[in-house]
Amino acid sequence: MKAEWINAFGKMTYGIYVLTSCHQQEINGMIASWVSQVSYEPPQIMVAVHTHRYSHKLIEKSGSFALHVLSCTQTDFLSRFKGPEIKDKFKD
Repeated sequence: MKAEWINAFGKMTYGIYVLTSCHQQEINGMIASWVSQVSYEPPQIMVAVHTHRYSHKLIEKSGSFALHVLSCTQTDFLSRFKGPEIKDKFKD
């Protein structure tokens, strides 16, 4: 395993994340709290996303997602990504 993956996994915190996903012109973001490292080789992270969520559809179509670690000073992001309005999540 590459050193940068080992370093990244070593810094992985357990808490609340923002998961973003996109496919073509569609985009979404959601709060993710069930996140875990699955393996070092190959480097894999597991995120639980309910099948009825819009993000699930985008992840299925694109085959990818981004996981953003929030600091304790970024609580404004939590309220932004809780709502259903996509345009509000990515404004500013």
